[in-house]
Amino acid sequence: MTTISRPFLDKLLLSIIEAYISVDIKGLLRQQERDRRLRAAKQSLFGETKRDKHFDDSPALLHMAEEYLRDRWIDVRNLQQIRKEKLRSVRTLAKEASEFAYGNSTASVMQRLRSEFRGKMKQKYLDIARYSDDVDDTIEYQELENIRKLLRPYGVTMDLTAIGAATNIRRKKHARFASKLRL
Repeated sequence: MTTISRPFLDKLLLSIIEAYISVDIKGLLRQQERDRRLRAAKQSLFGETKRDKHFDDSPALLHMAEEYLRDRWIDVRNLQQIRKEKLRSVRTLAKEASEFAYGNSTASVMQRLRSEFRGKMKQKYLDIARYSDDVDDTIEYQELENIRKLLRPYGVTMDLTAIGAATNIRRKKHARFASKLRL
């Protein structure tokens, strides 16, 4: 018997949920609707009744960490910074990450991201941004594609656009870093 991780199961359920959310709902409202539907699905399927009001800010925090590192990236051959502009503040990074992850930059979301990024989670996300090779994301995406093909004959629609786009964005960022260093 194969064990399915909770994050993978969340991605599977969210890809089905995403296929049925109205395209008119955008930004934070879309995120809230996805979270509400995910909680309802987990409650229906697994009897989970936990009322978790906390958003999963992982994509936004990872984006902040990647941009934080990009601002401070040093070309080790020439010992000079690659980015010539002024370093962005955590406030600016939170605004950009909020727009990246949620499609808007409300003050409460930006404050939450700043607090989480300044706290004990900062090092975790910096390490993920530094050392992630996206292999896990690629394998998960391929598995979700296989599940989508299996479910399609039964009328179950899945939208993997957001999952695939997130994987491709990270892959492109890592490629840009590597091309700047040319070690």
